[in-house]
Amino acid sequence: MEETRTVEQHHQADSKKHKTRYQSKHHDNSNDSHSGDSHSGSKTHPPGGTKAGKTTSKTTSNTTNTSINTNTSTSRNNGKVAVVVVVHENSPTLEETILGLEKLLPLDDGTGSGPGPSQFQPVLMYDSNAIGPEQLPKTKLPLIAISKEKEKQNYPDQSYGTFSGIYGAPAKPAEISWVAAHEDVEYAWFIEGDVYFSGKWRTFLSSFNDDTNDLLAPEIRRDDPEYPDRWINYDRCDAATPDYHSRAFLPIHRISRKLAVKVKDYLVKGSVGHHECVLPSLCQSMQPVCNMGIIPEKWVGTVRYRPIVEVEATKLQQHTHTSGKLYHPVKTKQSAIDAR
Repeated sequence: MEETRTVEQHHQADSKKHKTRYQSKHHDNSNDSHSGDSHSGSKTHPPGGTKAGKTTSKTTSNTTNTSINTNTSTSRNNGKVAVVVVVHENSPTLEETILGLEKLLPLDDGTGSGPGPSQFQPVLMYDSNAIGPEQLPKTKLPLIAISKEKEKQNYPDQSYGTFSGIYGAPAKPAEISWVAAHEDVEYAWFIEGDVYFSGKWRTFLSSFNDDTNDLLAPEIRRDDPEYPDRWINYDRCDAATPDYHSRAFLPIHRISRKLAVKVKDYLVKGSVGHHECVLPSLCQSMQPVCNMGIIPEKWVGTVRYRPIVEVEATKLQQHTHTSGKLYHPVKTKQSAIDAR
């Protein structure tokens, strides 16, 4: 397992300097995707999609965008839930996100006034090929350094190359490696650094305590009608078949360790596919032991691939924090100009 340290520890050490994407709730119709990944335009919640926390019987259609099959179990989740913010660059709201996640940590000042041991385990995962620890906001969150070189040791070249996306970033392979390696983690949320939540993270996360889905995301298209020709990433995805073909938009998502272990086994044996195809298609093929759900619309503000949410951090922070909405991708106006 990776050694974790806090940013404060890194700032205190003599660390070496590192070198250093249409309307609301819709995605772009481009063949590109966030961080170079492919995702065509769609509503955040596809027609017939089942909101997380609700249940439905298994659909029998394999040709239409039908409802997501969710777990009918009503048992409460009592295992540890990791909450991982994944960073490859500083975003205008990253520091606020980190501060919000720090509130999930129990106070250790000896006063006994803070919360007790938390169900949530927040950590910060950063791409050491793109950003150094000294460039991150100071935080008490444990740090996990990831790199392309390290993850390419875990998977065959063709598996890593297709799963990671067109830029070969280590984030999604590292997600699978990390969750699969932690037996004490039942579920893990992964939050990209340019995701912003205008509310309390504990409120959002706790609303899924009774949800037993193995994959939660803002958008999941089960039995995607664009299969096999209208989405480029179906071309090389072994998990997508005429019977099972799904895709998901994953700037923020939750995955169970059970699914992560299956995905890791899939990749290790040399199977290929983009992460937006592999996770939902593999889970669909595992029914009824693997189930998927959509993050309810009440939590979704603007979640899309592009255009960039062109607002300055201070302007975005004027949104009422009681509204509790997710936004993505949050950038400064200048970064939006640079990205075009």
